[in-house]
Amino acid sequence: MRSLKRRLDALDRAANPPAFKPWHRIILDEGQSEEDGIAAYEAEHGPLGEDSCFFIRFISPEPRHA
Repeated sequence: MRSLKRRLDALDRAANPPAFKPWHRIILDEGQSEEDGIAAYEAEHGPLGEDSCFFIRFISPEPRHA
């Protein structure tokens, strides 16, 4: 009976997955702080919200050759 209960619980979880949370990609320019990058992103796309998922990518300058 325990096996059947576990299988039914697994089916219930599969039928009711957690709410989808979209990912946001924030790209920082050279010299831009994380706070400034997030503020710029929110100004263009709207607020991220408390439980948003995002990652930040920093664009570094090209190395200078001597």
